[in-house]
Amino acid sequence: MLLGKGIRKLKATLLTFFILFLPTQLGYHFWPPWAYVFGIRIDYLSPTVYFTDVIVVALALLWLFEKRKKLGSIRPPHFLFLLGLFALVNISTALLPQAALYKWAKIAELMVVAFIFFKDKSLDIKKTIILPLCAATMFVFIHAVIQLVLQKSLGGPLYFLGERTFTSGTPGISLYSIFGRFLLRPYSTFSHPNSMAGFVGVAFLFLVGLGQGLNKKPQTAILGSAACLGALLLSGSKAAIGGLALVLGVYVLVRERKEFFKKALAGTTTFIVLASMLSPLLSNEILRKNIIFSESFGQRLTLSGLAGELYSQKPLVGLGLNNFIPKAAGLKQTNYYPWLLQPVHNVPLLVLAETGIVGFGIFVWFLHKLVKKASRMPIIFGLTIIFVLVTASVDHYWLTLQQNQLLLAVFIGAMLRKNYKKYLLH
Repeated sequence: MLLGKGIRKLKATLLTFFILFLPTQLGYHFWPPWAYVFGIRIDYLSPTVYFTDVIVVALALLWLFEKRKKLGSIRPPHFLFLLGLFALVNISTALLPQAALYKWAKIAELMVVAFIFFKDKSLDIKKTIILPLCAATMFVFIHAVIQLVLQKSLGGPLYFLGERTFTSGTPGISLYSIFGRFLLRPYSTFSHPNSMAGFVGVAFLFLVGLGQGLNKKPQTAILGSAACLGALLLSGSKAAIGGLALVLGVYVLVRERKEFFKKALAGTTTFIVLASMLSPLLSNEILRKNIIFSESFGQRLTLSGLAGELYSQKPLVGLGLNNFIPKAAGLKQTNYYPWLLQPVHNVPLLVLAETGIVGFGIFVWFLHKLVKKASRMPIIFGLTIIFVLVTASVDHYWLTLQQNQLLLAVFIGAMLRKNYKKYLLH
């Protein structure tokens, strides 16, 4: 009994630290030869062990220890065997099988995270998710404010939490223009302001929804939600700000019309998936007209066109997860631009290119199950899915960056729980 109590206490502590460190990138990067393209280090290809990964492994081991007497009777769903078989094919046929293997391992980790937050009946939503997430987002906001005021990174110990070293004059740094003056868009501990924006956008919906359970101290959730909104505005991310405005507008319009919201959720999902599949054709047509766009938009169009070209090479099982960058760079060796060393800014399209029609079918099936589940639940879950889909249609961080991936896995796990109702906004 004492051992069981000690394990539960250790799990609760680890889960709290996991949420608290979600916005950070404390980790160690490895740089094998295949993590370079044209002699340039590619962060997306670098195998990295993060502090949050260590916590996930520790939690998985604790779960296995708790279930050690029942492991023989546990039968994994058949879906996992089919997914594992497809993963082996996807890895073995990839240009860089090592990079694909690393990414599939990350997918497995995300499934473990979702499983933990779904299955752990002793998990205290308030103490394990709401309070540490409030603290984490307040840190992100304060950090972003200081970066904006100083127009540079802070350095020191924050470097180890993932803050990059930069100033407003660093080449390639993200800026926005305010009354004709260019200012640094704060990154906090994220790889890009857009990644920070997506993170705090989902965190805001989390806290607004789950924070209703903090009857005694609702000001904690209010502070955390305000910090999320502040960080979102400071990020300057048009997609995330527009996405959050959209879901809040949808909430105001349909909160009393549940059946209409179900149709709106299904329709939005279908539209984004279909638009993503057709975007390479549209992008190539626009590029052929030689219309002048902003640099960022033009790059997105080019990457979208490349995604379509790469998909056509291996339409059945795809390029291999995490293989978009080296394959795209190979296509453009005669007309190479450094900004090509990034994934296409559209998650469904990236899944289609890297896993082919088979992997894309699995992705759509899972998304359908998720949307169907959300349509039977409090509206906050469906709103979060819409926000994620809107931002995923114009950026890739939900599939490629540590903080966003893990937060999304936590959301999915929490969504599948059975004891959510007393915490959520209806």
